[in-house]
Amino acid sequence: MEEKRARALAIKQLSLRTLHSKELERYLKKKEISAPLIEKIVNESKQHGWIDDARWVEQFIEKLRRQGKSSLEILAKCQARGVGQQEVRPRLEGGNRDSLKIVISKKYSALLDRETSFAKKQKILGALYRKGFSISDIQSSIKEIEQDNSVL
Repeated sequence: MEEKRARALAIKQLSLRTLHSKELERYLKKKEISAPLIEKIVNESKQHGWIDDARWVEQFIEKLRRQGKSSLEILAKCQARGVGQQEVRPRLEGGNRDSLKIVISKKYSALLDRETSFAKKQKILGALYRKGFSISDIQSSIKEIEQDNSVL
């Protein structure tokens, strides 16, 4: 009886959105399903192709990159969902600059304006740094954006 209930709960959650196996485990645990049964259902879900952790991580990282999140923010959000660093870190390589360009273009376009005061630029650089972007990435992204704008 518990197995039938647990399977129904898992299918219902998976029909709503894609989940990482850790998210499904946490959900079933919250619903007071026994640990061996959770493991069985998660494994069955993987075998049926209902859960694909690698694809989920790729999609989640891509979604956060489009939102302009830094690699550190992405890593923190993945860890909050129970996804380990070893699964996330290899996929984070090299994407920080793209996210940074999005953030600068959308939120901090004043950084590119030559008439913006030094103090205001320092505030913006500090905000980007606190978001998890490195100083070297910030500086090189600004140069790239300025070069792209001068070409246009």
